[in-house]
Parts: sequence; C-alpha cells; structure tokens
Amino acid sequence: ACGGRDSHDKVSPPPVQETGVVSVGVITGFGSVYVNGVRYDTSSASVLMDDQAAAESALKVGQYVELKGHSHGADHYADVIRYHNVIEGPIASINVGASSFVAMGQTGFVTSGTSMGDDITPSSIEGLALDDVVEVSGVVTTQGDIEATRVDIKPDSGPFDVTGYVSKLVADAKLFNVNALVVDYSGANMDDFTTGQPSEGDLVLVKGFTFDPYGTFIATRVELRSDDWLKADAGDELEVEGVITDFVDLGTVKTFKVAGRAVTTTPTTLYEHGTVANLANDVLVEVEGTADAAGVLVALKVRFKEVSTIRILAQIETLSTTDGSMNL
Repeated sequence: ACGGRDSHDKVSPPPVQETGVVSVGVITGFGSVYVNGVRYDTSSASVLMDDQAAAESALKVGQYVELKGHSHGADHYADVIRYHNVIEGPIASINVGASSFVAMGQTGFVTSGTSMGDDITPSSIEGLALDDVVEVSGVVTTQGDIEATRVDIKPDSGPFDVTGYVSKLVADAKLFNVNALVVDYSGANMDDFTTGQPSEGDLVLVKGFTFDPYGTFIATRVELRSDDWLKADAGDELEVEGVITDFVDLGTVKTFKVAGRAVTTTPTTLYEHGTVANLANDVLVEVEGTADAAGVLVALKVRFKEVSTIRILAQIETLSTTDGSMNL
C-alpha cells in the first residue's frame, strides 16, 4: 500500500481576506466611483449629501468626500460615501488676478485642478460673478484658505452654511468668528455641544439665512463637527488627501495631520514626487498606509501632489512696464 494524497486531490486556495478601507479625497471619476484614483464598487453603498440620504447620481467629479468600505484583494467596495461642502453662500468679492473669491467670509482659490459646474462659463474664476450663490468643496489650509476642488452655482437663496473653526469667541455676546465671518448664535439651535456652548477651536457647521446690516451672519443652527467622522479600525487600509497641519519633526519619525487625521511616518515610508525633507505645514499630499490601534495612519507611502503647469504660445498684444503683466 502507498501512503500520501491521491494525485487527483485538489488543494483549495486560501480565502481572500477582507480588509476595512477608509479613503478621504477627491472624486476623480465614475463607473462606480473613483476616489484618489481607486475604483470602488458602489452597488451596496449608502450616500450622504450634507447629512441627508441621496442617490449616487448626486455625486460629482471634484467633490471632496469621505468613504468607508472594504476590499477583497484588489477589489474595493464602498459601504458609505459622505459629502459635505465647505461653503454655500453668496460671493462678496472676486480677485481675478489671484484667481480667488470671498464667500461667507472665507477665501477660496480656483486652480487648474478645480472642477467647475456646467453652468459656469467660462470654466474659470472669470465665470463667477458677485452675489452668485456658490457651493464649494475643497481642502482648507492652516491659514483658513480653501483650495477649491469643485465650485457650483446654486439657484436657491438659502440656507447658507460654512464649516470652520471657532475663533474670537465672545460667549457673553453670543458671537464668534469663522475666519473673517462674524457669527451671531444668540438664536441658534446648538447641536452636539456637551455644555450647550461652543469653545475656542471647535470645528463647527453654521447654518442660517440672513446677515445683519453690519455683515454679521445670523445663525439658525450651529453643529459641533468631528474631524474624523468615519473612523478607521486597527489594520484598516487608510488613504487621505489634503494639506499637512500640526507638523512635528521627531527626527527619523514625522507626525502631522491630513484632513484632521493623525499621521506618523516611519524610517521605511516611501515618498513620491519629493522627499521627507519636503514635509511641512500646508503641503498638499496623499498618504497611504494602515491604521494602528489608536486609529493613527502609519504611512507606507506619501505622495506629494504635483502642481499642474500650463504653457501658452501666443502673440503679446499689450505689455505693462509698471507691473510686468501682459495680455495675449
């Protein structure tokens, strides 16, 4: 008699492990949905737009979203996609030369990578006008400026809203600032505050319909927000795009935040389009890695986002000798 396994026996391959995934970044395409260049199957996904259930068709290229899902090998699946704008309100001023505008006291910058709504013509800062009510999605820098990833013109007249950090709080007068916007919350519903009152540095969503004669925004609702609404569990794949804040150089290890999420590098972290020496506050990056037990993103790779360049070949029509500007 012979021992061993029959030559016709088959060994089943090991099951593909399921891994949790959290991705924060810009929608770059559809056919399901692409976030940070990765395709996620959305056949079983729930979509939240401004905290309200919505159809997948409401999502648009350029929107900055949070996605939680899972992967089986190379296949990725979205469970929840959450979008919330940074600003919705009227434009108070436009600086075409700086490619910027101010709405709701916040300064937004339009770049070559900004997706503009179909009704914005031309598809640039020049397609915007004073008093246009705009919805802006984007990345907020440490100075409070917004690098817009998408801008749409809204047909409605409210409610308006802004998301940002409380500063210059005057509790007795029920006033605080979100960058240059002064907010009167004396008559507002206060949501999720343990004391019923905001504190300096709180991340808040402010909603309302009107401004007083001095430009103060009259809030009807103020909600305490969380930087990490979709938390990553230990071992989850985690990918986050945004600007670096709270950068600390600890020698061979660097710690910082991206989109409010804690990140740590290691001596084996890989870098694309730059080196570890390029890490600093307000640098735009995409970080890939895994979450540790505390939910910190341990970076396997840091990709520095390249700035798009434009080359124009044309005849100069006028040239200013005072400021060096030219018309082509």
